[in-house]
Amino acid sequence: MLTALLDHLWQSTLCTLAAALVTLALRRNEARVRFWVWLAAAAKFLIPFSLLSALGSHFSEQRAQQAALAGQGLVNVVQQIVEPLTAPGTVTSHAATTSSIATALLVLWGIGCAMLLVRWGVRWMKIRATLANAVPAPIAAPVHLNKRIPVKLTAELWEPAVVGLFRPVLLLPSGIGDRLTSAQLQSVIAHEVCHVRRHDNLTAAVQMLVEAIFWFHPLVWWIGARMVEERERACDEGVLAMWNQPEVYAEGILRVCRFYVESRLACVAGVSGADLKKRVEIIMTQRTVLRLNAARKMLLATATAIAIAGPVVTGLLGTRSVAAQETASQPASQPGSQPGSQPASQSGSQRVAQTAPQAAATADAAAANAVFDSVAIVKSAGRGIQWLVLKDDGLTAQGTSLRTVIQSAYGVSRSRVIGGPDWIDAPLYDIVARSSSFGSGGIPSSAFGPMIRKLLASRFGLVAHPDTQQLSVYALSVDEKGAKLKDAASNSSGSASSQARRGFRMGPGQLVATDVDIKMVTGLIDRQLGRPVLDRTGLTGHYDFTLTGPLTADSLPATLHDQLGLNIEPATLPMDVIVVDQLQEPTLDPPEAFTRLGGGVPPFPVPKS
Repeated sequence: MLTALLDHLWQSTLCTLAAALVTLALRRNEARVRFWVWLAAAAKFLIPFSLLSALGSHFSEQRAQQAALAGQGLVNVVQQIVEPLTAPGTVTSHAATTSSIATALLVLWGIGCAMLLVRWGVRWMKIRATLANAVPAPIAAPVHLNKRIPVKLTAELWEPAVVGLFRPVLLLPSGIGDRLTSAQLQSVIAHEVCHVRRHDNLTAAVQMLVEAIFWFHPLVWWIGARMVEERERACDEGVLAMWNQPEVYAEGILRVCRFYVESRLACVAGVSGADLKKRVEIIMTQRTVLRLNAARKMLLATATAIAIAGPVVTGLLGTRSVAAQETASQPASQPGSQPGSQPASQSGSQRVAQTAPQAAATADAAAANAVFDSVAIVKSAGRGIQWLVLKDDGLTAQGTSLRTVIQSAYGVSRSRVIGGPDWIDAPLYDIVARSSSFGSGGIPSSAFGPMIRKLLASRFGLVAHPDTQQLSVYALSVDEKGAKLKDAASNSSGSASSQARRGFRMGPGQLVATDVDIKMVTGLIDRQLGRPVLDRTGLTGHYDFTLTGPLTADSLPATLHDQLGLNIEPATLPMDVIVVDQLQEPTLDPPEAFTRLGGGVPPFPVPKS
């Protein structure tokens, strides 16, 4: 989220600088044009480009998503470790530090925003109280609108001002007719009429909203000052166009500044705002104001269209580009989908890389020097089944995140892979890697870790190191009343048929486990809750069970206790972890290369719902 905010801020800053260049080019044109340019720059802070880009992606993906939903079964098969129903983050000391910093920044932002809103709220209440005590005036505003403007008199020494966003009222100080001549007063009132016609109070309120949200950004306040300057100059130009008496108008402004107090809210438009000396100089010199010609109107319209449509088109084309790299008949994997899991099915030639971190250090030299000589990587086509399997001839994975591949490379649980970029869990990849380095006996299990690490280094630029950190973990134990687990129906953990059936099947509000051991259960909880899980149950068998109800991260502990007799207790312990220092997106291979190496077909029987 912090990265997205930083992206939005620099994009808005760039737009502000572009607006400054545009207004510089339009310095001899009407002030109202420059005002709208600055207003657009302010509004950009409220509209992230990523939102427009996502809108384009939505249009492109909508039909593909509908097709995917139509073909997707009610039950998704997830081997060994079921996908989390929520998106828990990895709990690490690094994440905790980042979270603390983010919380502190959020609190600081909230304090600044609240202080501004309170200050403006107090001033607004004073103005509303002044308006409530004002009395209707016998003076009517000049009819330059489709309806008359209500005029009220107040005993306060406020300058003439327009109060209200949608139903403006012209508020005049009592006795102003004795201090200004009739012509001067009419010119000042004409200035306020221009504010009403331009809806300046409403646009100023928009800018105040931007300032309240992005109060920490100096360019936001600079934009606000430019908007006040240009709106006052635009009203000056409007008055001169109507009255054509610059000396009378300038004298009227100066008299108002001499006798009355300036409004302290941008959304209460007065007559004395902006750089008064500069305004009077411009009024008296009657500088020539150029109207926009056709070429400049076209330039502004084109720039506006590009600023709005550009991100939408980028999202549209970006989504299609990704889809073109994937299997033509399959929809693209959805952003934010959770990474794949490792299957439990392991016939005699299949092994899941679940060795301890120390296994890689003790591997023999032959295994350490082995590499995959044929590798193909494509973006996952989102087929709804996610797995990673190690066979005698190599690695095959579908719908797998880089965090899952890294955990297999180092033989640790998923929650013990620390750090890395935001996209380490998405997008998902389909990977197939083969090796001819070994004989008919196939690749030994001790070689898989080093080989996968070399693959990650060469194709994903992985740089990582082991470390020991204090982690928040869960301890899984049996309730004092005993476990409620049923022995697996096969009553055997070694047969090929048993291994083919083994795993989790997930449907709406239901999780069915077949012939699973406690290690697989702890893997499930690890993925669901985002923390390492220590097995303290002492259970060594294989079990069948069904969990029902809302299986969210919040409800899972109570569900396990009530339905399986298992307790989850939090703890903080030193744990061996793998810290990801560097990771980069890979160059993808053609789909035909992936298929040629045997990718896309599960190397194990897929249980059916």
